Amino acid sequence: MTWTSGYVADIGYTYGYYTELNPLRVKLPFLNAGLVPPDVTCACELGFGQGLSTNMHAASGMFIGQALYA
Repeated sequence: MTWTSGYVADIGYTYGYYTELNPLRVKLPFLNAGLVPPDVTCACELGFGQGLSTNMHAASGMFIGQALYA
């Protein structure tokens, strides 16, 4: 049995910083709709690939990443 038994392992993860994952960007849709945005004190990304965006956001102290494995 290999470590890839039952898992897709031949597709590469994407790599890059994705601004859409920034918890502070949640404010814009609320403001555009005329609503008060929530106060985001902590956010979590589930299944973060190589983790560049997660590490950038975690440096601000308000972001947690969790890799999902079966």
